[in-house]
Amino acid sequence: MGRNAVYLAIGFTITCLLSGMNLSRVSLEAFQNAISYQETSNGHNVVQAGTNFACQQLFLTPNWRAGFYMVPFAGGTFSTTVTPVVNGNDSSRIQVVTIGTYPAGSSRTQDQYTIKILLQPSLFSKFAYFSDNEPNNIFWTTGDTVWGPYHSNTKIYVNGNPVFNGKTTNYQGLSKQNTSDKPAFNGGYETGVYITMPTDMNTLKGKAQQSGGGFYQKTGKDLYLTFNADSSVTYRSGTTGAWTKKSLATFAGSNKVIVNDSGNIHVKGRLSGQVTIAALNNTSSTTRGLVYIDSSVAYNTNPITNPSSTDMLGIVATNNIMIKDTSYNNTSAGITIQAAMFSQDGGFGAENYDTRASGVNGSIKLLGGISQKARQAVGTSGSPGTGFKKSYFYDNRMLVTAPPSFPTTGSYEILEWLE
Repeated sequence: MGRNAVYLAIGFTITCLLSGMNLSRVSLEAFQNAISYQETSNGHNVVQAGTNFACQQLFLTPNWRAGFYMVPFAGGTFSTTVTPVVNGNDSSRIQVVTIGTYPAGSSRTQDQYTIKILLQPSLFSKFAYFSDNEPNNIFWTTGDTVWGPYHSNTKIYVNGNPVFNGKTTNYQGLSKQNTSDKPAFNGGYETGVYITMPTDMNTLKGKAQQSGGGFYQKTGKDLYLTFNADSSVTYRSGTTGAWTKKSLATFAGSNKVIVNDSGNIHVKGRLSGQVTIAALNNTSSTTRGLVYIDSSVAYNTNPITNPSSTDMLGIVATNNIMIKDTSYNNTSAGITIQAAMFSQDGGFGAENYDTRASGVNGSIKLLGGISQKARQAVGTSGSPGTGFKKSYFYDNRMLVTAPPSFPTTGSYEILEWLE
């Protein structure tokens, strides 16, 4: 009996010791896990802080490339590099790589944390509609629909129930003609946002002037372009010049840009390839630096029916981009325009929109976007009215890509964030 009691006591003691050891081990592991989690959190905070500091520098100074080296922060350090990412002839994208170390001075790889982000210049082509100055006598009304991102540096003027399906931003708020007006902002709405338009097109001009980079003309004559489905372009300088046909790749050069400086451009046809055309003018004249759309200009491979299409057109003008008042454009069939358009000092409109001969000339079937200094008219209301109706659709490809050397907002936007 006594022996059994001794054995029982020994067994109980061993059990208690084992339980205590196990409890101590669990407690120690929990403590170690807590420390590891805290160190990991601190490490992530350090590398995220370094990345945010880099983004702030790029926001304030887009040309900043100096990076950071071993900057102390919250018990750790971070280093950042900023390098260009070359994609064909485009080196506008940059990669920001930040490596954070916690604790400071550690050489262990498990104490290092990395964030890589890919940025590109924010392009005006991403907007379905952008207006620096929205006239207070032109309203978005019931039946109007904007399918992509929309921005105004002034107010948005509405009458009725227009629909905005992309992210909508402006600087000065919303103005309703009637208290009952109910615009629908299906992609979100934000006010107090101001986006500065560029004051010159020197970057685009420089691309065209590079040897083999593009076509550049400064003769004061108008340039006439007809795009062809066989990846060529037929062109002439002036109204009496001889027509010449070249491959688009040869004519537009490695930068894929066509610039007529101090003159106008007339364009039409079916584009196979990628190019940005620009009519520039650095004087006060409003009769130079215009682009006239003489008749429909469309992609050879329509991205609506074939999303893999790589055809892409940018139309840039110092002054207005106008639908020319021609017999081709004065039919009930309307006009097709597939392009991203940018007007630095003017806007997109229709020539003689209020005096065209035979009522409404059908619809403007636009696939792309419009960025402009001030909104222009394309027709008048009424029965039958004059000019054009609007049928504007956004080219979703423009969210992540753009025509060659298209104007930028001067700021960067994040494409990828990898931790």
